[in-house]
Order: sequence, then structure tokens, then C-alpha cells
Amino acid sequence: MNWYERFNAVGISKPKKAITGRNLRDARQCDKEVKHCRNCNCCWELDTTRNPSKVERYQNFPSYGKTKEVCPLCIEGETNG
Repeated sequence: MNWYERFNAVGISKPKKAITGRNLRDARQCDKEVKHCRNCNCCWELDTTRNPSKVERYQNFPSYGKTKEVCPLCIEGETNG
């Protein structure tokens, strides 16, 4: 029996690799740039690659570890409405 057959017969999954290197840097950068809005309960970031800047909203995005700020769209809605 080779290692693959033993692996599948026992039902053991491969150990997950820890987040290291570039992936860890990307995750930390995301925590800095993506924020969580207290009003609309969405995560958002300011996309500065476009001119003019645009707010990108993410509905199903984990908010754990994100800075809690009111997004510019909610602030604009409060001032206009």
C-alpha cells in the first residue's frame, strides 16, 4: 500500500500550512486598508487607483480586526438626507 492509499484509507487530511511570507503581508495590509462601517454594517475601502477616488463596499466580508469607521457613503447620506 503506497502513501496515497494509506492517506485516503485512514481519512487523515493534510496539515494546513501557516500563513507566512507574502500571504501574511497581504492579510495585514488588508486589515489596514479595509474598514468596517458601524451604520451599514459593511466592510469598505477607498479605491485610490481611480480618479476620482471610489468607495468599494463588501457585503460578505469578515469584520474581525477591522477598524470601525462610518463609511463615506453613509456620511454623504446623513448630510444629504
